[in-house]
Amino acid sequence: MNLRKEFEKLIEKKKIEISEALKAVASAEAYIQAMTDAIKKLPKDDVAPPVRPGSDVEKVRDAILLAGKPLHISEIIAALGRNDDADSKAKVAGLLGWYTSKGKVFTKTAPNTYGLVETAPPDLPPQFGSNDESPSDTPPS
Repeated sequence: MNLRKEFEKLIEKKKIEISEALKAVASAEAYIQAMTDAIKKLPKDDVAPPVRPGSDVEKVRDAILLAGKPLHISEIIAALGRNDDADSKAKVAGLLGWYTSKGKVFTKTAPNTYGLVETAPPDLPPQFGSNDESPSDTPPS
């Protein structure tokens, strides 16, 4: 009879181990699900938004990439090979404004000056100052 009780204890012990293991598996699955949900909420900023090859949008994007800095609308029009008149400015500014308002491809860095979302500096909290300040511009205290 003593042997029977020992087997029953071993069986109970194994059932408890299985129960704990199942709880650990459920916890791990919940963790994976939470991480998957978090990934879905992150912006997909590590991939440049697609632009149609040969389009004005691609030409403007390439011009800004080549310059390595945001460009004024006049410089963008020159890069497109268009006349620098009010009509051209309105058309290009309208195109860039649409993309800027959607937060895609372009960002407006100053009046009539556009940069790329993919190369834009991160927004800094106010306590760290603005992105425009560089250490050499700041007077010593």
